[in-house]
Amino acid sequence: MGEIVEVGITGNEGIAGISLFLDEDSTPWQVEVQIPGQAFKLSSKDFIHALSISVGLRQKVTALIYLKMVQLSQSALCNRFHSVEERLCRWLLAAQDQSQTSEIALTRDILARMIGAGRPAVSIVTGTLQTAGLIRANRGKITILNREGMEEAACECYQIVKEALDKYLAKKIKP
Repeated sequence: MGEIVEVGITGNEGIAGISLFLDEDSTPWQVEVQIPGQAFKLSSKDFIHALSISVGLRQKVTALIYLKMVQLSQSALCNRFHSVEERLCRWLLAAQDQSQTSEIALTRDILARMIGAGRPAVSIVTGTLQTAGLIRANRGKITILNREGMEEAACECYQIVKEALDKYLAKKIKP
């Protein structure tokens, strides 16, 4: 197995297994759960059946695919062009949006993997953000203390994905 980097974050708004909607039963990527929470598990067979009988579900999944395309493209651009600090702020803000809590149970190793950076760089940046009063970093836990400051420190990728997520969540689907 090669290196790992995050290309999208899914919370209670989405699904893992979008490939089934595209008539693919396997993918070259893997899904990892990084933040504890609850999920609903549905068999592939039941999901495909639900898609076949529900226009609303198909519309919602289509809208979700667009959201994932935005996340994927922004993540690629972000990992290529933005600093470790900007990427870390973007990722922590997105994680906070998904988990709906300012306290996120993550190690620096996981954060480094998610943003495609080295563990030492993430440690330096978390120290800088902590000194600036934006976060509190304890062993295995990051707490966002100043969301406004984090948004200023994040790159524009955060707002682009956030706007796409908000649009997706606000979209009304016809039954």
